[in-house]
Amino acid sequence: MLTLCTMLGIVLRGVSVASAPPPAAVETQAFPSIGPPGYLLPEDFILAVDQSIRFSWRHAEVIDPWPSGSMTHAFVRALGEQANFDSIPSADGRIAEVATAAAGVTMAGVTLTSELAKPDAGDLARLEEPTVRIEAGSAVRLVRCSKTLVRRDDDATRGQRSAIAISKAGPPTEIRPMMDPTVALIGSDVPLRVFAGSAARPGAVLHARLIAPAAGAVLPEAVEQTIRANESAIAILNVSHAGVWLIEYETVMESHPLADPADPKSRKAEVTWYQATLTFEVPTP
Repeated sequence: MLTLCTMLGIVLRGVSVASAPPPAAVETQAFPSIGPPGYLLPEDFILAVDQSIRFSWRHAEVIDPWPSGSMTHAFVRALGEQANFDSIPSADGRIAEVATAAAGVTMAGVTLTSELAKPDAGDLARLEEPTVRIEAGSAVRLVRCSKTLVRRDDDATRGQRSAIAISKAGPPTEIRPMMDPTVALIGSDVPLRVFAGSAARPGAVLHARLIAPAAGAVLPEAVEQTIRANESAIAILNVSHAGVWLIEYETVMESHPLADPADPKSRKAEVTWYQATLTFEVPTP
C-alpha cells in the first residue's frame, strides 16, 4: 500500500499505516447516542506548492480525537491519481496529514466503521426527510462518511473548474457537487446530488452552514440554509457568502426487507442511519 501511495505522489505523514482493530463483539458494545454529523475540516483549503493537507475530525465546531482506529476506508483523489487506505493515521491523535503534489482540486474522504447506536430525542429531532419508523430505544446501524475539497493552483489551474470536485467517490452515503464549488461566484447556485445506500435520494433534506466567513468579513447573524432535493435527488445551494461551507445530510433506511412480513416472529429489518458531510471553501471575489 505504501508503494502504491508513493507512486501516486500521495504520502501519509506522521506514523505508519495500520489496519483498524476488529470491532468488539456486539454483546459487549455500549450503544451510544448518535449526535450531530462529524466532518473533515482542513486547516487550509488553499495550499501552497509544497504544503500538505492537514485536517481534523469535528462535530458542531468541536475538534474530536482523530478516528484513525474507527475507519474502514479513506481516500485521496487528485487529477490523474487516487490513493486508498484502510485508515489515515495521526501523529498526535488530533490532526492527520497527507502530502500530495497535484495541482487543482484534491478530494479527501473517510468512511467510519459502522456501529450500533441508539438515537435519542435530539437525534430524532434532526431528521426532516420522511423516513422509516424508529421505535423508541431501538438500535440502528450508524454509517458516517465525510468528504472535503482543497485546492493547490498553478498557472494552468488557477480559477478553473475541476472534474475532481464533481466526481462521485462512491461511499455508502455521499453529497456530490454537480459543479465545482471551489470556484463558485458569490450569488451563484451550486447543485448537490445526494446518495445513501449507494442510491440517489429524491426529497433529501440538507443543512448548509457557513462555518468560517471569509477573512475580514463580519456577519450580523449565522448563515444557514435548509434545502430539499428534487425528484432527481438534486438540491440547490445558494452561495450567498465567501468562506468555508459545511453541508450535512442524515437519513434512515431499512437495510433489508422482513423475511416474512406476515410472520411476526420473522427477522426484523435492520435500520441504517446514514450521515454524510461535505466541506469546501468559496473564494473571495
